[in-house]
Amino acid sequence: MLCSTHHTSHHTGAYQIGHDTTVPGHFSFHRPDRTPIPHAPRPPRLSGDITASHPAHITAHTIQPARYDPLHLHYATSVMVT
Repeated sequence: MLCSTHHTSHHTGAYQIGHDTTVPGHFSFHRPDRTPIPHAPRPPRLSGDITASHPAHITAHTIQPARYDPLHLHYATSVMVT
């Protein structure tokens, strides 16, 4: 489930993907020299209604990449909240 750029980078040896032995079902990423690429920190927890601080109307057409598949809003937001 990588974008084409990261998929190609992986196959050209820019980084390696393995199973994270500390968290079942998760993956680990390593540089070619086998040093781990750290996980991104979790975003801060939100409180309240996001529309109170962010009034933009976001739809599936808000972000349209130039070269890749269109944004699948339902899938993208479900990934972000799980």
